[in-house]
Amino acid sequence: MKIHPLTYLYLFLAFISRSSYYVAFLLFSILHEIGHYLVALYFSFEIEKIMILPFGAFLLLKDLGKHYVYEEIGMLLCGPFINLICFIFFLFIKEPLLAKINIYILIFNLLPVYPLDGSKLLLLFLSYFIDYQKAMQIQIKVSLLFICILWIITKQIGRKIILGYLFYQVILYLKNYRLIYMETLMSDHLSKKRVKINKHLEYFRPYQNIYHFHQRFYDFDTIKIYLIKSKKSH
Repeated sequence: MKIHPLTYLYLFLAFISRSSYYVAFLLFSILHEIGHYLVALYFSFEIEKIMILPFGAFLLLKDLGKHYVYEEIGMLLCGPFINLICFIFFLFIKEPLLAKINIYILIFNLLPVYPLDGSKLLLLFLSYFIDYQKAMQIQIKVSLLFICILWIITKQIGRKIILGYLFYQVILYLKNYRLIYMETLMSDHLSKKRVKINKHLEYFRPYQNIYHFHQRFYDFDTIKIYLIKSKKSH
């Protein structure tokens, strides 16, 4: 677990201003990431670190995109699920402030804005129905759309700073998503039960991809290099 230097400053300011709200927000954000962490451990993800930022925390994985889709969905859902359980619990014991913090964290993380959980879940959902690179492109467009909408309706400076950080992350993702796609493609050696017959050069990540061209069938490993070449030309 690594703490960003600015987090210490925010904690100090919260201490001198006696802001228990910020401390509670940070603690439940960490608990959210621990939810991801426990499922990541269960599915043997390669965990790099949990980073604690001034406005939250995030779990960094070295092999995201290289596991079964259902494993990634389970890992992504567990964080918001922890906040949902906390929300219900604090409502039950009549602690509305703590309940409010948890529902805010849950809703925020489920926004379809990269790199939040909601955006990654959207990508995985789309991957069942469309080519994976096209799904990534939609993921980026939806992220930018929601950032623009939230920027317009948000008045608080602190929230605009968070949106600015998210915008920066989306731009980085936009620059690198083709490389991420190719890495995902090349590292996909998983044996999958469900088969997808493709008549075009498309990659459906949750499935075992089989290709039917010129009255012949080809396996995924044979077509992989042609998939990469076709995506480079777009």
